[in-house]
Amino acid sequence: MTPKKSTSSLWQVLQNPTSIFIVLGVGFLLFDLQYLMMSRLPGYRDEMCVMGAGLTWDNLLFAAFMGIMGGFFAVGFYATLKQRNASFKALSFTGIGTFLGSMTVFCAACTIPVLSLFGLAIGLNFFTTYNLAFKIISLVLMGIGLYQINKQLAGNCDFCVE
Repeated sequence: MTPKKSTSSLWQVLQNPTSIFIVLGVGFLLFDLQYLMMSRLPGYRDEMCVMGAGLTWDNLLFAAFMGIMGGFFAVGFYATLKQRNASFKALSFTGIGTFLGSMTVFCAACTIPVLSLFGLAIGLNFFTTYNLAFKIISLVLMGIGLYQINKQLAGNCDFCVE
């Protein structure tokens, strides 16, 4: 069964003032959470863990941009739920992107030294070593999630639920 075609898009949904307030509210919540992590958890500077070292301009801008993208996603996902053609594919892209991005604003190796998965200990130094790559991957995954939400709102997706 194919979903019914709609002419709505994410930008048309954002023309509602309530949607703008939701975008800003969710964006501030996500930014505040990351700001708290940057200021209260150890960061990585000069090859050592320093409290609050993650509080840099590039991390602040990244957190603000990721917060606004999260707000756009929240409004778009709610609109797809109202149209009854929501799919969790975009939710998973955005969730993974948010998780990866959040792990780059503080020193994960200092805070969560070792995870044990099936008896295999995994150090988290790769989050600080490849910090920029994880930020880019995070933004790309969130962008894919927003693209999928926009396709769902327009009714042009192949995986939408009727």
